[in-house]
Parts: sequence; structure tokens; C-alpha cells
Amino acid sequence: MFLRFLQCLKPKLLKPKLPSLGKRGESEAEKFLLGMGFELIARNWRCKIGEIDLVMKKGDELVIVEVKTRQFCPRAKGRIFDPVDMRKQRKLKKLAEIFKMLHAQYKSLSLRIDLVGVVIDDSHKNPVRIEHIQSAL
Repeated sequence: MFLRFLQCLKPKLLKPKLPSLGKRGESEAEKFLLGMGFELIARNWRCKIGEIDLVMKKGDELVIVEVKTRQFCPRAKGRIFDPVDMRKQRKLKKLAEIFKMLHAQYKSLSLRIDLVGVVIDDSHKNPVRIEHIQSAL
């Protein structure tokens, strides 16, 4: 009986772990922004009220980046940024203010919030499309 139980678990134990779709999208967004001259300050910064996906710097601006990732589907309706509703926007603005308040070295920088949308193909390997909206909020 116990052996049968272990045999049921075996395929799950041997299955290679792929990064989650969201983490993969954040990684692709980071590479994309670094290629555009951004400097990475923090990744997945957290406080009591939430998380900022990426904190970047470009010139004299502190850029808070919200990343939305979707699996490629040719029949998908809606835009990749639809989940960023008013509630999420207020939360991102609050998180941005808290980050800046807690990190004195960035107080002199102006603040902006960007959105990056990443569409990943079925094989989880390559981004199909990356959309970047500067000063989205």
C-alpha cells in the first residue's frame, strides 16, 4: 500500500519545476527595461500593504513598474492591462510614496509609475509581445 502511494508521487517529484508565468514575465520585463537604459533598484519590494514588481531608475526619475503577464491566446479578449483597475492604481501610488519615503537616497528624484505587459508563448520560453506604457498612472 505504501509503495503504491510512493509510486503515485514519483512522477510529481521528478517533474522539473518551471518558473511561474508571473515570475517569467517580470524577468522578461526587467531585461526589456534594462535594455532601454533603466537601472534596477529593487525587485519584488514588499511592505505591509503590498508589493512593487520592479523599482527602476532612469535619469532623474524613480520608476515604479507594475508587470502584467498573460499566456498567449489568439482569441483573448480585453487588454493585458485591464486588471489594473482604480483600486490597484491607488495601491500602486501609495506603495510608490511609501518606497520613496523609506529610501531617503531617492527623495530628490521625480516619481512615475509605468506598466509593462508581457505575453508569453505556450512553451514558456519566449515573450511574444512586450508593451510598455510610461507614466501610466
